[in-house]
Amino acid sequence: MRKLVIILTLINLCSCENSYEISKDKLESRFGLDHGFALSEIKVSEFNVSGEPTEYERISTAYYISKHKDLSDKESYRTFHFKKANGEKEFEWKWRIDTNMVFLDTLPMKFKNDTWYLLNLSNQSCYIDELFFKFFENGKVIKFHNEGNCGAAW
Repeated sequence: MRKLVIILTLINLCSCENSYEISKDKLESRFGLDHGFALSEIKVSEFNVSGEPTEYERISTAYYISKHKDLSDKESYRTFHFKKANGEKEFEWKWRIDTNMVFLDTLPMKFKNDTWYLLNLSNQSCYIDELFFKFFENGKVIKFHNEGNCGAAW
């Protein structure tokens, strides 16, 4: 019985982890997101033994944010398109660059092959959720997902 409880607990913990699928067109989240995220092109100077970036410099950053304050319907926010489709109604979410307060419908950067990017989905309650990724010319993508608490909050 004890082993069953341990196994069920582990399955439950594993199923709570978010996962992301990313392409040059969109980001898909296993769970809905209730806040925006930052997308940065990065120049990597150091990697760990697994090939994950550990030391890097941000080259440019775009922020994907909601123009609405009520984000309680997380089900609506599982897929984020980087470009506005023709004829599509105005997005509830908008892009902005760095500290510029001009809002855009499309991602204001183009993905380049063989370039590293950092998708930072961390929130202000001291939870780390980062996705490092790089596209290759053959269309494949390599990604590393870091997720967890960053220590005691306040």
